[in-house]
Amino acid sequence: MQRRRQRPKKKHWGRRIGITLLVLVAICGLAVVFFPQLNNTMRSASGGNDTAADKAVKSTLVKQLEAHKTGNSTTDAAIDTATAAINNTKMSTLMKAAKDQSAATSMLEQNGMSTSTAQAVSSAIYNTPALDNVREKLASGDYVGAYQAVKNTADSSTLSSLATQLQPYLQ
Repeated sequence: MQRRRQRPKKKHWGRRIGITLLVLVAICGLAVVFFPQLNNTMRSASGGNDTAADKAVKSTLVKQLEAHKTGNSTTDAAIDTATAAINNTKMSTLMKAAKDQSAATSMLEQNGMSTSTAQAVSSAIYNTPALDNVREKLASGDYVGAYQAVKNTADSSTLSSLATQLQPYLQ
């Protein structure tokens, strides 16, 4: 009896190369998010424009703000103003504002706040010690660290006391 010879299977090099490239791109994307230095380098190389990680962080923040809409027209208008300001401001500008109070005041003024309100808000943010860690992490571009710092701060009563302190200015 004669055995049939099996044809050798064709190797699909194109698929293997494509899958390998896809895995490498995914690893690089995760590295940019979890290693702030890489994201900051990419931002600097692009002339201060937002990176993909910056856009992802901003869109997540906007979604979180949108989820807090109450149906109250004044509250919803304030949320819409805040989300528009977040979308229209470069992350490099937000990072500068997290480093320097005068830059924060200037950024708030550019996004439609009056000078007195912008000064009061930035002063309240910079004079609240519980927010120092959040500002430091944001200023360095460490989004994961900033998220964790916000979670720790949100658990305390700091944010509610800050909100009541700023209520007269934000109406």
